[in-house]
Amino acid sequence: MLISLNMGKLDNGRPVTVKEVKEIVVDAAETILKGVEEIFKERDQKLDEHGLKLDEQGLKLEKIEAEITFIKRDIRDIKAELSDTVSRGEFNTLKTKVESITP
Repeated sequence: MLISLNMGKLDNGRPVTVKEVKEIVVDAAETILKGVEEIFKERDQKLDEHGLKLDEQGLKLEKIEAEITFIKRDIRDIKAELSDTVSRGEFNTLKTKVESITP
């Protein structure tokens, strides 16, 4: 099967074979894939600069998530320190003492 193409280097007036067309398409596809790969590499570098990471779940803000975890832990600890309510363990200990004293 012969196909006629009107492309610069192939425009010599002769029909182009399917094999030549396949080679052209493969070369074009490889060039496009290399370009897309470069785009992804650049994107990954930019994300790394900002402490961001792209994984299976999507964009993950690692640094910010770590900081939020520390802040949440600090808030929980401060609440515990300022709380008037005793912990369950302290309550059970006191309850046991009271029950042992009262009939």
